[in-house]
Amino acid sequence: MKTRIILSVLLATIFFTGCKDEKSVDSLEVVKTEEAAKIFQVTLDVTVKKDDNFALFYTEDGTINFTGDPIWIGVKGSDAPQKVVFNLPENVIPTMLRIDFGISKDQDVMTINNYKMTYAGKSFETPGATFFKYFRPNEQCTQVDREKGLVIPVKNQAKYFGPSFYPEITLGEEIAKLVK
Repeated sequence: MKTRIILSVLLATIFFTGCKDEKSVDSLEVVKTEEAAKIFQVTLDVTVKKDDNFALFYTEDGTINFTGDPIWIGVKGSDAPQKVVFNLPENVIPTMLRIDFGISKDQDVMTINNYKMTYAGKSFETPGATFFKYFRPNEQCTQVDREKGLVIPVKNQAKYFGPSFYPEITLGEEIAKLVK
């Protein structure tokens, strides 16, 4: 008798847990791809030796008046290159970008290995040394070595500001080509 009850409960459990209405993995991938296509993404491939926080500011009106809240990304310090990926909110198409390379007073020299923007299946990519064709440093808080793609924090000011980069006109032109 006990055996029949146990078998009945076991069969009922298998029946009810095996009859879920689950989506296939293939259909989930399509949804993720379609959602990703609507997201404007900026990826920095950088070498950052100490933990820090990077910020991406953007405008949608063609100005460089970066008054809105930035997108913050925590970065773990490492001697190895790493990708720092900023995803703008869905359906936001920037016209200009500003990047702040951290806020830590203890940060060392950083290396930009690569810069990439992606939107709707298209991308624009440039190696680290060419980054400076599209962004100019805020010289009050940033020094650069253009040939090696180095970002050097300026630490001799009374109040510390992390390295930051403002857009050149060429960046706006590349964004416009990307989102056409």
